[in-house]
Amino acid sequence: MCYNKNSCRETIYCQDEVSRNAREPLLSVLIRYIYLILTGLILLCAYDIPVRAEQSLAVKFPVGPLPDAQVNVRQSGDLLYIDLNSFADALNIHTYINNAKGKIQFTVGAIRIIFTTDNAFVVVGSEVIQFPAEVIWASERFWAPLDAFLNTFTGIYPAEIEFERYSWTINIRPSKFDTYAIEYNLKGNGTLIRISCSKLFDISGAALRNKRLSITLLGAKINRKAFESTPVSGAVKKLIVEELPEAVQLTFKLNTNILEHTVWQDENTYQINISLITKRISSESDSEAIILPNEEIADFLEDEQEKWKIDCIVIDPGHGGKDPGAIGATGLYEKTVVLDIALRLQKLIKKETDLKVVLTRDDDTFIPLKNRTKFANQAGGKLFISLHCNSSKYKSAHGFETFFLKPARNESAMEVALLENSVIKYEESRSQYQDLTEENYILLAMAQAEFARESESLAAIVQNKLKIHTQQNDRGVDQAGFYVLVGASMPAILVETGFISNKREEKLHKTKKFRQKVAQAVFDSIMEFKRQEERKSAATSSAQR
Repeated sequence: MCYNKNSCRETIYCQDEVSRNAREPLLSVLIRYIYLILTGLILLCAYDIPVRAEQSLAVKFPVGPLPDAQVNVRQSGDLLYIDLNSFADALNIHTYINNAKGKIQFTVGAIRIIFTTDNAFVVVGSEVIQFPAEVIWASERFWAPLDAFLNTFTGIYPAEIEFERYSWTINIRPSKFDTYAIEYNLKGNGTLIRISCSKLFDISGAALRNKRLSITLLGAKINRKAFESTPVSGAVKKLIVEELPEAVQLTFKLNTNILEHTVWQDENTYQINISLITKRISSESDSEAIILPNEEIADFLEDEQEKWKIDCIVIDPGHGGKDPGAIGATGLYEKTVVLDIALRLQKLIKKETDLKVVLTRDDDTFIPLKNRTKFANQAGGKLFISLHCNSSKYKSAHGFETFFLKPARNESAMEVALLENSVIKYEESRSQYQDLTEENYILLAMAQAEFARESESLAAIVQNKLKIHTQQNDRGVDQAGFYVLVGASMPAILVETGFISNKREEKLHKTKKFRQKVAQAVFDSIMEFKRQEERKSAATSSAQR
């Protein structure tokens, strides 16, 4: 009990002060915790949130013209993937799908975008873009990394695309441009220019004089930056874009004489086509000739079937001339063996089929590595088969193996590639070659990436046929960075028929009988692969009709 009232008041006051001081730190801590929680929630909205396979995001058209839709997304590893099929449906994009080859193609104006499953390289018009991860096939649909896809697609689609991550919504609004892309296609008889538009225009001018062609698009709003940043090619030397008050004028400076020119706009796709004919050829004699408007509309599926038709085989006998290749235990030259096998294979193809067959060399001539695939591309090759004999410091090494182009997965494959690539020591300019490390392999192999799956399939068939015909040791299919395969715009493989460093196998390679067996095995492989691929292509095209 407190007998002194003043003293008691002071005591109570002190206790209240202590209590108040004790409460204030607790309040501060509580406020800080609330602040941290709110900050965390905000940050979560700014980053990808892991989702299950059946999630979706909204695609909205705030001002039309298409109805809002839902597009599937799914998580794979650290990346969020978008369903390309449902996205194309939502935007009413024209697609071509080849399930047999694992490809889906979007057509946006004059630009085609080709996605291939198990492949991180995406073809956009005449360019190749690398995604951070491969396109995948799941639930009967194609899926691509969401962010990479949107970054690529936004650059070519004639609308403003915005992904609101916090609300899981893709907003698509009309672009201020209605003339948004241009593409130059070199054809057998001239140049075809394709201009992507989002509406029909009154086109005037189209006058050609003094190697200048000008056209005027009345009321057009052009993406000038996109047009001026697109490299010209073919008959076009320079493009001049002039934006007038009520129109856009495009002037093409030409580098050659034009025999005939035509300008027309497709009423369905709104694409403007400008054909510049520089020489006269029959359209039947050159499938890549420019076809004039009334004949121009050809069925895309038939074009694709023709594209995948295997009608030209390129056989590459390795080494040659000053480059002997591997040298056998008793002096047998690799270059001699593979040339003989190649000539036998050529004879079989000519005798048994109507296929075109060409050899990178048909005598003892030295051919630089890069010239071999360049020759194959120029010849219109649909398959490239490079023939070699193996060698090893281990004399007991034996058997045959077949390779396709990808970074080596093991030391054995790397050793074979190093051996075959060492022939650059015979070339005058070695600086054009880079070491096929994991990093620069990606750049060097872009042209071949589209055919990796077909190359692996062909390699497997060759291994099976060699085992049947030669009864030798099957070392299997493998992958490595061979210079000779880089740049081939077709399925390409390298066949090692056996080890001539092994006395028994060298003896076999000296015989005509064994060489004929190898040639027959490769011939049978070509025919089986041709039937297999064309059957797939025909079935897929038929299903799409």
